[in-house]
Amino acid sequence: MIDLHTHSNASDGELSPSGLIAKAAKLGLTAVALTDHDTLAGLDEAALAAAGKLTFIRGVELQIEWPRGDFHLLGLNLTTNTGKLEERLTLQRRQREERNLIILDKINRHFKLSLNYSEVTGLAGGVVGRLHFAYLLVKLGKVKNVKVAFDKYLAIGRPCYEGKDGLPFAEAVSLIKEAGGKAILAHPMSLYLSLSKLAEVVATLKQQGLDGLEAYHSQVTVGKAGQLKTLAEQFNLIITGGSDYHGNIRKDRQLGYTCGQKLTIADELLGQLINYH
Repeated sequence: MIDLHTHSNASDGELSPSGLIAKAAKLGLTAVALTDHDTLAGLDEAALAAAGKLTFIRGVELQIEWPRGDFHLLGLNLTTNTGKLEERLTLQRRQREERNLIILDKINRHFKLSLNYSEVTGLAGGVVGRLHFAYLLVKLGKVKNVKVAFDKYLAIGRPCYEGKDGLPFAEAVSLIKEAGGKAILAHPMSLYLSLSKLAEVVATLKQQGLDGLEAYHSQVTVGKAGQLKTLAEQFNLIITGGSDYHGNIRKDRQLGYTCGQKLTIADELLGQLINYH
């Protein structure tokens, strides 16, 4: 059992990178990829914690420019030569902070508060994201839990939502490959496309450097995962699987499991990733 899509508190997960590895080892996972949003900050800690316990895959999750839905790109099996990628991610994090200040202003206006940004950063182990604003709303007693915070205030179309800029796909692929990694389309159904339209998009993306498809994810059914696997095979793409684990804030996403916790993630997918050329 492996997991090629997880998050630590270096972005919007609950566990530290070493805590994530410890949990994975306790559960009997043989390989884990850490794929935090727009940061590589947790990779060294996780790699050190994984030594002698399980195979560790360096990764990252990038937001990509896309007109509808959410386009996330995983960079998997990165080397330690990630200088150019880190430079670009530093710029992304600055842009994200500008977005965060807008969200904070919206929260202050909506709830008639005068919160400081430090009150949000104090709740984050690394990169601040919407999750930490949700934590803050729970802490202030404005909502019952994180899910309600997103559903009522922080999700797309809600009063405190603010979009964020993504990277152009071609640039993101180039940065991932310069860092020795493979570019994987994460949770493809979040593009909100029919399967036939997704096939057209995947065909174009492969021509532009896409290496793989995350067929197995916590938010897809077993049947849909099978369709995505077939789609990946049609275009000779790497097939990957990940829980998209964040911690107890998302109880529907558990390490090593996908498809509503009905399937474990097969070890053989690791070989596909490592041996793909």
